[in-house]
Amino acid sequence: MTFGEHLEELRGALVRAGLGLVVGLLIGCYFGNNVVAFIQTPLIRALETYYQEQSLIDIRQINGTVTPEQAAALIDWDMVFELVYVEKDALRRLILDETATDISALPIFQPADPAANQSAELTAFAQTIAALQRVQSRLPAHLRGEFQWRVDQPAASLDRFGELILGIHKLLRQPDLYTPAAFPGLSEEMRSQGQKLSTLTPYEVEQFNRRILVAAYPRLAAHYRPQLSPMLIWRSVKNDNRLKPKSLNVQEGFMIWFQASLLLAVVISSPWVFYQLWTFVAAGLYPHERSYVYIFLPFSLGLFLLGASTAFFFVFDPVLEFLLDFNRSLGIDPDPRINEWLGFALLLPLGFGISFQLPLVMLFLQRIGIVTVEMYLEKWRIAILVITVLSAVLTPADPYSIFLLMIPLILLYFGGIGLCMLWPKTRRDGAGF
Repeated sequence: MTFGEHLEELRGALVRAGLGLVVGLLIGCYFGNNVVAFIQTPLIRALETYYQEQSLIDIRQINGTVTPEQAAALIDWDMVFELVYVEKDALRRLILDETATDISALPIFQPADPAANQSAELTAFAQTIAALQRVQSRLPAHLRGEFQWRVDQPAASLDRFGELILGIHKLLRQPDLYTPAAFPGLSEEMRSQGQKLSTLTPYEVEQFNRRILVAAYPRLAAHYRPQLSPMLIWRSVKNDNRLKPKSLNVQEGFMIWFQASLLLAVVISSPWVFYQLWTFVAAGLYPHERSYVYIFLPFSLGLFLLGASTAFFFVFDPVLEFLLDFNRSLGIDPDPRINEWLGFALLLPLGFGISFQLPLVMLFLQRIGIVTVEMYLEKWRIAILVITVLSAVLTPADPYSIFLLMIPLILLYFGGIGLCMLWPKTRRDGAGF
């Protein structure tokens, strides 16, 4: 064939390969959503386990133990919880108004006697008002008229408790609340800080005012805070928003879908693409050289698929469990991005697939005379060291992924020695193969 005929043959092979890739892309776009869901499966499974274990830890910290009902919710029903705080009074009124339930049966509302609760609330409220009156009497003149409370009708005043709380918080934001006469007996450090209120931020002013009020009138801080009780809100772990990988911009979801579709297109069309390229290359090879390609190509493809499958089905789970547990030990909650996860989910199987080509590389080096079987056997310790370094480079370098890649590669190394011994170099191979 002339050089022009070779170029024409190459052009035809590339065009046919390109058409195959386009057909594969069309198929990949149709199944793109399924591919994205499939790639997320190991991550979502690991996050479910992580948050269920975290819920178990949180319950033990809250209650000191886990009841059988809570264990059943976590393990049998696959649920997690969120810890919230509710106001006892608001919840009690809601139950009485809507269900007329006897609240004495609910341990959260102790003491069960509503009259006793009312009396305690009125006493606390009266003490709060008395403390505020003492504060009001010492306020600067321009603030006295704005902050006045009376205790002439305690029951009626109790209904205005929320208004009183807002008033206190408004008081805390006053930059000129502090005067030495209004707050005597403060520490030297607090008095010094009070002289510099004009240089503080609004947040720092509020924190300083809170400190001087608590220091001067401890009863005030003790009684204006609402009565809160912890409550666990349960939901199915599969409906937990924390399990859904996040995208940080509007186009990221589309790009992930397109990349997943393109990945599937490459996988589907690769046999056709390789065949077209092979038809062009084979025309320039001798018959015995073609026979090697017919053996090596399927063997290489099988090893690559074996390595990628090993990473996806056997390595992801322990690696993710280790990484998430490490986050927990640092007090960091995971919030994975779908784009970063896709890169990780493709990089690890790719590293495993390439690494699993080790037996073929060993056979190739033995065939061209660079290394002999005896050298492979003699230098096995150095080979294991190189495999360990290679495992750290081709993985995220956590102990699990390094170990789970290193062990198969060591086995493949000795398998490569066996392959070289079972397929000895013949005279027909000549100087090369």
